[in-house]
Amino acid sequence: MLQVLKYGLLNGEAVHISKVDRGLKCNCTCPACGQPLVAKKGASGKRQEHFAHYHTEPCLHAYETSLHFSAKQLLEKEKSIALPYRKKSFNSLIPGKLFQELPLGEHPGVTETRLYSLDNIRSEKKLHEIVPDIRATVDGREVLIEIAVTHKVRQQKAEQILKIGIPLLEVDLSYLDHDVEEEEIREALLGTSANKKWIFNPREDHTVAVMNGHRTELQQSVRELATPVRKQGKQNNPTINCPDPLRYSHKLDLFTCRQCIYHLTENPYHVFCGVLKYPEIRQLIDRKNREILNG
Repeated sequence: MLQVLKYGLLNGEAVHISKVDRGLKCNCTCPACGQPLVAKKGASGKRQEHFAHYHTEPCLHAYETSLHFSAKQLLEKEKSIALPYRKKSFNSLIPGKLFQELPLGEHPGVTETRLYSLDNIRSEKKLHEIVPDIRATVDGREVLIEIAVTHKVRQQKAEQILKIGIPLLEVDLSYLDHDVEEEEIREALLGTSANKKWIFNPREDHTVAVMNGHRTELQQSVRELATPVRKQGKQNNPTINCPDPLRYSHKLDLFTCRQCIYHLTENPYHVFCGVLKYPEIRQLIDRKNREILNG
């Protein structure tokens, strides 16, 4: 894929192509190799504007380095970052979520995006034997931040940081278009937490362990309130008798059953339905949420 260079260095700071003069008058250099850049600014539209190396071949790391540089500069300027915040609660409106297998990398609890202040920001400062992209203080704790453009945090570096004991956050920018604009970088850093993940965070790990324990307790309690309905029919086309009072005499195929809000879980022989005890199940989950909040 063509990598369009939208950022150059001007007086040591990352600058977008839209903010400089055309041609060599931009006075910009490549963030990776330090060679002069020429600003290509034609009349064909803003999306076509880009920097090019002057009288040299484009270097391999120009795009990655420029995006690294501009992202770090924006964080230093704004002194804030959007991070995932795990609310210690479960969704009582859809009890079946308690039993759903969590996608890889996801954990129990409702997550939302919150904007946190970044204090005491230091860029590319050596820490023991590693050089993190950014060191900063978030919510009173020192945090290391790695900006991932084409390469994620390597296992060796993660293991070194684990020994140091400082939380490590990875910010994934690899999904951005190669002709990325300023507002897209701003949104990736300050507007969403979907592209952020903790490689190492003792506080988050503790929260996940506690929530997993609560989830196991709730699964057992909710299942005891559920109505076990035996699966019927051939293995290739099983049907069940729906316990919903409005549809009690009808048979439903399992596909329809699994789309229902009252479907909780199942085993090879039974479906566990929550329709008859739905208010009690919701109250049970709400009580657990209050217990967690007050604990």
